[in-house]
Amino acid sequence: MDGVRTGVRVFLSYAQESGGHVAAVRRLWELLRQLGVDARVGLPGPTDGRDWSLWTQHEIRSADVVLVVASPGYASRAAAEASFIRELLYRNLPAGKAKFRPLVLPGRSVTELPDWFGPTIAQHTRLAGLDRAAMAGLAADLTGAPPEPGHHEVALRVSVRGDEVHSRVELAGTVISERSVPLPWGFDDFWDTLTLPAEQATAKQVSAGRRLGRCLFDEDSLTTVQGLAGTGVLDLVIACDDEAIDWPFELIRLPDDRVLATIPGVRMTRRPYGLRAPVISPTPGPLKILVVVPGDVPVRSPDQWAGLVRTQVRLLAATTVTELAQALAIDAYHVLHLADAAADGFGLADLSGLVRVQRAAGRTVPLVVLGGATAGVPAALGLLRSGADRVVTLQAPASPAFTVGLHTAFYRHLTAHNAPVAAALGAARAQLSAASSAAPVPEHGLPTLVAASGDRPLCDPMAPAGPLLGGMALAGAPRAD
Repeated sequence: MDGVRTGVRVFLSYAQESGGHVAAVRRLWELLRQLGVDARVGLPGPTDGRDWSLWTQHEIRSADVVLVVASPGYASRAAAEASFIRELLYRNLPAGKAKFRPLVLPGRSVTELPDWFGPTIAQHTRLAGLDRAAMAGLAADLTGAPPEPGHHEVALRVSVRGDEVHSRVELAGTVISERSVPLPWGFDDFWDTLTLPAEQATAKQVSAGRRLGRCLFDEDSLTTVQGLAGTGVLDLVIACDDEAIDWPFELIRLPDDRVLATIPGVRMTRRPYGLRAPVISPTPGPLKILVVVPGDVPVRSPDQWAGLVRTQVRLLAATTVTELAQALAIDAYHVLHLADAAADGFGLADLSGLVRVQRAAGRTVPLVVLGGATAGVPAALGLLRSGADRVVTLQAPASPAFTVGLHTAFYRHLTAHNAPVAAALGAARAQLSAASSAAPVPEHGLPTLVAASGDRPLCDPMAPAGPLLGGMALAGAPRAD
């Protein structure tokens, strides 16, 4: 995730006194997020060992606004939380009245607020309903502007334990689902189904996407994600163990049968368990891409590199890792793109060794793009464990038209807005999915991003430019002589 913060930060303080009241507060939370408010809440259910008292105090201090939700049991059931709010409110009453705002849900009364809330009760907000129309005014009041797209961080942890798969889903730090279900069949080596006749292969993808959604999310959490998808940026980071790392997560379908990964604004990233790599900071632009092709391929500028802005591309015909290492020693590239035959031609052991050397020398290339048909998640995982930071790869062979179209769209999104890698890949996937509905077999699930740590933009727009020093610049800014 790139650390984007969208909208005012709001914490919901309420009493967990009945299932209906908790459900109403959860709906309030979801609607605020859909309307661009960075709302936070604690929900009953599984915990992760955190000290909830300290967590709540941190959220209250960090919030721009705390909405105190009226209910009969607020003063007693949320005693510690209420006491902390009371202390802050009266410590600086003018500032406290601006930060701590009473909220009355439909069917509730302002008289259900604690007596000590007297100074702010006159400023309470009463909601006529729990729907987007009724919430729009509250969201505008909180943000001081009409609703804008939000930014939603969804963390999904997946591990296989014997005959079960365990999953945990968090939204903005709040657990919304945790479950263990029988291990589903058919996800290992799933992409072998592409060899089936087109109709059968397509049906397998649809079935797998539905089963993945039902397996990894409970009904409420999948509905929550469905409500957020398309309302702004939705960052889904999937942390997996080795047993699940190559599952076809990009096929996950929502209850309305949309493919989550193809919705505009959705970014998906896989992270393997156990890797502890420092986040690589953006480096001076323009974006510098080293494209490696086999030595027997004529050096030329393919159409997919045309039209890139603020970008330099060097096309390198290489047959050995030594030649590749020499090119990387001259310039600090942002992207190492191994074209189809090159990705298949270099041995994974040789590439992993090169990555280790680059990492030790402090010259890690932030992004490796594997264009080879035989690369896949296992190859990406091997590079990450050798020190690579982020790897984009195809999980199975794709048609030439899809591969070229994917890389063309990916780099244009990457360069046009200096976007994080997951954002550019998600935008390219959505673009191709919308344009390729007539394809014999959908290929939108094939591209994936596997990362060792966070995903930030590759270029630092504030740093002095550092153009290519050697080789042949094919696009964007001129090469430095």
